[in-house]
Amino acid sequence: MNWLEFRNVSKQFSGHLAVDDASFSAQEGEIICLVGPSGCGKTTALRMIAGFETPTSGEIWLGGHEVSTLPAHKRNIGITFQNYALFPHMTVAANVGFGLRMRKFGREESRAKVAAALAMVRLDGLDARYPSQLSGGQQQRVALARAIVIEPVMLLLDEPLSNLDAMLREEMRVEIKEIQSRLKITTVFVTHDQEEALTISDRIAVMQAGQVVQEGTPVEVFERPQHSFVASFIGQSNLLRGVAAAEVDGHVGMRTHSGIDLHGRPIKPIEPGTPALAVIRHSRVRVEKPDSPDSDGSDKAGPNVFSGRVELINYLGDSVQYVCSLGDAERIIATVAIANAADIALAAGDDVRISWPAGDCLVVADASMPDQDDD
Repeated sequence: MNWLEFRNVSKQFSGHLAVDDASFSAQEGEIICLVGPSGCGKTTALRMIAGFETPTSGEIWLGGHEVSTLPAHKRNIGITFQNYALFPHMTVAANVGFGLRMRKFGREESRAKVAAALAMVRLDGLDARYPSQLSGGQQQRVALARAIVIEPVMLLLDEPLSNLDAMLREEMRVEIKEIQSRLKITTVFVTHDQEEALTISDRIAVMQAGQVVQEGTPVEVFERPQHSFVASFIGQSNLLRGVAAAEVDGHVGMRTHSGIDLHGRPIKPIEPGTPALAVIRHSRVRVEKPDSPDSDGSDKAGPNVFSGRVELINYLGDSVQYVCSLGDAERIIATVAIANAADIALAAGDDVRISWPAGDCLVVADASMPDQDDD
């Protein structure tokens, strides 16, 4: 049974539809990520779950109860904000214990709960400090401790890692996942970072222009996008636009606007002549010297095998990124894992053979992608 049900919810502000008939769900103990570009409606959806906004239409169910009009203070939901919203004049302990005081907990019980929450986020011994004396990562932990100390029925996280540097962000992803798993608390995590959504979530709801265009597991959303926006937004991909052609042996043909013919895997049936988008992940593209043998020992050309030229090389440490021209108008990026710098056998200006399996080329109908306005 789903613990969270966001059913056909819309929210209108002064004539602007911020959330448009959106639906998604999560089972008890799951983390669901609302992911999408700025202005897609994900934060508005989170605020409606929290009770800070009331839906214009639709229903929100938590734990089998309809709560669309229930005041926020009666929902017992823990929430952290993008800017942490810590009280600068209060100590760490006072910030974490604020919700307990509002709920009239006794002093000794509050002290014990605050200590346990700080221990869970690894801030033991910092209870007497003030927010200005903490690093960004420590402030984020204080905000998380304040959200969980009240023993909420649900946890809402609104882009909690966006103000941290890359190393801290990766570390905090792991910590949040561990804490959430330990507490077994249903969590909604809002982010515009696709990598964050893929690594931290059990389920993902991809939002665009106020609507949920696809919901599923990280694997489903990444490997089987059902919409051109999802295909282009999730994962680092090459995007080639053109027109679909007839299917051959389970693969759909496509001719790009620059005249390149390729074969791909259709996620849904697509009629010949339909505007189409081919999506090829950077990591699925193979780049090699023109005289290199194919994996089967031959040097024959085949579907999705093209001549190109290396325009730019980006060394990324454990991988190298080749930016290649493909014909006169297309560009293809390939990210290749390397063991050491000696594996980088190509140089800018080299002629190369570029290829990818037809099964790794997703072809979807090229739906229009409206601009985003408000989050």
